[in-house]
Amino acid sequence: MSDLPTTTTGSTPPSADFNPRDREKRERFIRDTFSHKRQWFPDKWKRVRAGAQNQVALRLHTLGLSWTGSSAFDYSVDFLAWLEYVRLLMLEGSGLRWPWDPDEIEIWELEEGISERYKTWLVDHGHQAGTPQNPKGRGDLGPSKLLDMQAASSQPSRKPTKAPDQTQGGLSTSRGPQPPKLSRSQKRPSATSREPQPDKRSQNQGGSRAIFPESSKPVSNRHTTSSMAHQWSSSQPTTRVLVCKSSSADSGKWKVLEEEFGRRFDTTLTKLRDDGFIGGEPTIRWGVMLPLRQPYRPAPKLKRPPPRLPDRNFRQHIWDALEILHRSKPYLGPFEVALTPWVDFLDLLFGERGTMFASIGGLIPRDVAIAWTKGRNGVPNSLVVGPNPILAHDPDSPTMRDGVHKVWRQVIQWLRLAQAGRPLRFSDFLRCFGTLKIGEDKSTVELMDDLFDACEAASRSPFAAHARIAQAKKENFIRWTPEIHAYLKVPSSHAGILLRKWVFQLGEVSANERATAVFDLWGQHSPTEALL
Repeated sequence: MSDLPTTTTGSTPPSADFNPRDREKRERFIRDTFSHKRQWFPDKWKRVRAGAQNQVALRLHTLGLSWTGSSAFDYSVDFLAWLEYVRLLMLEGSGLRWPWDPDEIEIWELEEGISERYKTWLVDHGHQAGTPQNPKGRGDLGPSKLLDMQAASSQPSRKPTKAPDQTQGGLSTSRGPQPPKLSRSQKRPSATSREPQPDKRSQNQGGSRAIFPESSKPVSNRHTTSSMAHQWSSSQPTTRVLVCKSSSADSGKWKVLEEEFGRRFDTTLTKLRDDGFIGGEPTIRWGVMLPLRQPYRPAPKLKRPPPRLPDRNFRQHIWDALEILHRSKPYLGPFEVALTPWVDFLDLLFGERGTMFASIGGLIPRDVAIAWTKGRNGVPNSLVVGPNPILAHDPDSPTMRDGVHKVWRQVIQWLRLAQAGRPLRFSDFLRCFGTLKIGEDKSTVELMDDLFDACEAASRSPFAAHARIAQAKKENFIRWTPEIHAYLKVPSSHAGILLRKWVFQLGEVSANERATAVFDLWGQHSPTEALL
């Protein structure tokens, strides 16, 4: 079928007054609606729907589900394809809205049996498919994994509804429309549990229906394709929210770290209180704790497979359109840059069980993805930027080109800092440096040259030397964090002045490193105030 628009006769738009569970009528309505707008391109719709089906399947698998109902799966795919088709044709302002409740069909409903399409996707991707009677269909989603996945999202949630046979949880690691919501059978951690507790705003996760975003309700006017970066605020989780204990040894390690953090924080806070600085509105509210950070861990070996890479042909097309010169290492290909082995990949980019890496999706344009590769030894090898591989794209779109270009600049700018041993997490870099527009005065060539020159200089020293520098900076950062955090409980009228004095307490030698630590910690909450 040719990719030409088809139209319907008459000026009356098709009616949505029928049961949307009727697959044939729903498909006819979609076709007739876009035809009425003279925007029906059968081949393009087919490609978009195929991408939507892959995205829905990926989200269900991310949630640990080994089966789902056929009706809900197809309904989810149609809905997501509708959103993507509208976005691809730039019809956001045309008034086209999905006319039915996104929560129309429970994902557990088996009126038409389990989804064979989802089952095929699982098998094709090397995963085991389950059945409603199979315990594996429930997914291994205990409270700790649920809270890990919650930490990867900045979206508000909805009230839970009941699921009959399966327990699920967590938020998708993909961008765009949000995944199914929690069943009421998903138990929350007890008050005495060692697991982290979410704050009240994130405890309600919504019902277990088809995979739709809150913003996709027909009554909403919010754009589903916008970045979530602006939604990030200073309401960060407490220390314990970001601490996940996977073994008794880990529990002991974190207990020691928490006790040391608390001791240093209390000591500094007591001194500030005795000096009369504690009182009034704090710079960072009392309910917010700065997270504990893992000790330095270079060159980690990961068992987890890397994420799907952005299409190389698309990347090459955009690279050529931007007329970026081909360079040698650390640049390995179009929008691909090598990771030096002393960069603390787990703490700065990946996070516990990959939750930090997943959260990056909400801080960059939705059409763009960042992926990582690893070598045969399992050590992360490179970062790759490009069009999001689970969405349909027009490679000649200026918006797509600009988005990939912007994120590429951010990646190489951050990597230059991380390679020098600065313990700045990439997610914090995006929030802080993006807000302040740091580095935007430099061209892409200049940023790439900076990283190239740094790599050339680094190659003259052994790995151990760079690892020692990075480890020392990480240890200083961890040691200084509770002190800086205590100063941030002082009203903002005094916090900056006191922190400037703190920066120089150890003399000129450490002043720059301490000032950087203040900026990186304070900048997580208020980038503009953090500029001492």
